[in-house]
Amino acid sequence: MIMKRIAIVSMLALCVGTTASASITVEASVYPERIYRNQSFRIALSIRTRDVRLGGRIRVGGLFEDGRIVQIEDFRELAAERSMDGLAVLENRRFVCMARAENAGAIELKPTVHLLKRERRRTSFGVRWAETPVTVAAKPLRLNILPLPPEPPDGFSGAVGQFSFETELSASEAAVGDLITLRMRIQGEGYWDAIDLPQVKAAPFFSVYEPKTVSGASSRALVYEQTLVPRSDKATTIPALTFRYFDPVRGDYASRTRGPFRLVLRETEAVDREETFRPDLSEQDGDLPVPDAARVAGREESRMALRWRALSNRLRGRELAATARRVSARLAPASGALTTFRIPADAELTVLESHNGWVKVQYRNNRGWIPADALAWDDAGEKAERK
Repeated sequence: MIMKRIAIVSMLALCVGTTASASITVEASVYPERIYRNQSFRIALSIRTRDVRLGGRIRVGGLFEDGRIVQIEDFRELAAERSMDGLAVLENRRFVCMARAENAGAIELKPTVHLLKRERRRTSFGVRWAETPVTVAAKPLRLNILPLPPEPPDGFSGAVGQFSFETELSASEAAVGDLITLRMRIQGEGYWDAIDLPQVKAAPFFSVYEPKTVSGASSRALVYEQTLVPRSDKATTIPALTFRYFDPVRGDYASRTRGPFRLVLRETEAVDREETFRPDLSEQDGDLPVPDAARVAGREESRMALRWRALSNRLRGRELAATARRVSARLAPASGALTTFRIPADAELTVLESHNGWVKVQYRNNRGWIPADALAWDDAGEKAERK
């Protein structure tokens, strides 16, 4: 009986000795295998554990410290995979991020993972969980970053990736001096930092202004607008725009062309001074008595007449204002636009529309754009009373 017990104990000890020990391994990979300069690619890390619990804080090193690889986004964790191997618990935690290589050539990455290993320990206060720092190195990654093909096409923007390019014209009909907006949208995934954006550099019979960004590339779409103003009745065509980029999937340069854009020029609307300054309110509801303007010296008008003018313009959807200083009216809402006429200080005028800190006004029989801060927005009648 004693010999049988000894044999049973020896067999149990043998079984315990053959149980697989706890372990942590790290694997790293990149996708795709063929990578060009400035192409976005994915770095994936897989942390496999066997009968080991990990803490929540995990840091990755050995990838971006020397500056040869630029990290585009932080590592994000995917859904963990768990399974059983006999009595052992297997877990696979996966992390991915996007990166980019700024220069061509051979690069070796040595990814290391710094994590916390959780273990049960018996203390004077009972059994507690303790965390021990652990550093695990993955097998080095050897990358060969390819240069872009030589002799890029004329007008190459410098963008690398896969993109779409769309355009939209604010109006297909306009008059000389009207504001026209050309909106452009680049959408896709890839590198487009500091690239040359497609834009109208020059167009016959147009005033062309620098484009302005509407929204950045953080949402994988870049939207920007360019302002053009026809200066002649011959301004009927806006040149085509082409976005040229490198497609790493095809391994070649690609282009997207939109336009040319046709424009129908209509006659400039004549300005009726009598309608502007002495409006006919016969179509308005109710009969409002129109006061006579006081006969005063020079260009002075009575407080009542000025207030009536402000009221009549508001009834027509317009607003009466006065200039706070002498100002030059321009053909478009830009400081570099052509000066068309000048407006003296304290001049009464009608505000027609506004755009980015500029207002389109009507002064006598002329229309043009002036800075919004050149207007005195106080009621014109009160201004006259203060005089």
